[in-house]
Amino acid sequence: MLAVLGAAQFLMVLDQAVMNVAISQLVEDFDTTVTTIQLVIALYALVMVLVVASHWPARRLSTRRFEQLQVGSDPPLTETATV
Repeated sequence: MLAVLGAAQFLMVLDQAVMNVAISQLVEDFDTTVTTIQLVIALYALVMVLVVASHWPARRLSTRRFEQLQVGSDPPLTETATV
C-alpha cells in the first residue's frame, strides 16, 4: 500500500512539474497572463486531489449514491409526477 501511495505522489508531483515548465508556452498559446495560468494549474491540482481522495467515500457508499452526491442530484423519484 505504501508503494502505491508513493507512486501516486510521485506522479502528481511529476504532473505539476511538467505543467509548471510549460507555463510560458501556455501563456503564449492561450494569450493570457502568467497569473491566470498559475491559477488554472493550482485549481487543476486541487481537482486532482479531490478525485484521488474521492476513492475513500466511494468504497463506503454505494457507487450510485456516491455519484449522486458528487453531482449534487437528488435520488430519482420512484413515481412519475403528472402535470
